[in-house]
Amino acid sequence: MFAGLPVGRPAAGGGRRIVAVGEGLSLIGDDGSTMRLAHVEFVRRKTGGRWLPVDGRLRDWIARRVIGLPAGSGESFDRGGRLLVDPLLASGRSIALELVEAGHAVFRPDLGTAPDPRRMLDAEERARRASLGVWAGGMAGPVDQGMASHLIGYYGLVTGRILHSAEARYYLYVNFGDRWSEDFTLRVPKDDINPLRRAGLDLMLLEGQTVRVRGWVFEENGPMIEIRHRHAVEVLG
Repeated sequence: MFAGLPVGRPAAGGGRRIVAVGEGLSLIGDDGSTMRLAHVEFVRRKTGGRWLPVDGRLRDWIARRVIGLPAGSGESFDRGGRLLVDPLLASGRSIALELVEAGHAVFRPDLGTAPDPRRMLDAEERARRASLGVWAGGMAGPVDQGMASHLIGYYGLVTGRILHSAEARYYLYVNFGDRWSEDFTLRVPKDDINPLRRAGLDLMLLEGQTVRVRGWVFEENGPMIEIRHRHAVEVLG
């Protein structure tokens, strides 16, 4: 319905208001700009016998809460040039938190700067334990490391035990199995290793630990996730 509206690159901090929810759950501003909800990823779930990332009911759920609200001040853009925003509801809570709490979305820490990542993770954990939304048979996982290949091409969560880590020329590789060319692996760009350590995440010290990681799963000598954010990794013990 809104596919023909221009995808702008608005200046951050504008006073625009949200007038519609468009395709892909983009937010449409009263100035014609297209924005993206920060801090969340919408994953596939079964709707009408098909696996779809979103459906009309979720679009309506969001629209009822955000249309007419100020978009808020975004500080960054996604790859498509959309300003990342997290509108505050009348209650003072963010729409991203409510989406995660209701199980409609997965927390994505690398998409904008969440003011309280721990609160988002806790809300997600409650939704997961209650099997709400995407956690009731969706494609987010968490899956065991041995099943990570099922998530290739999608954003999801993988749980596993770190076997060993090794630095190469461009990346730190964190292996979850002996068959490094087939088993699930994390990689961290060299430039992100020290910032992650300063933020409290040193993956080289986690050998033997069980972790839950989140990100886009892609194929590179087996299923792999690239880690660039502290809260993309949860240490479970």
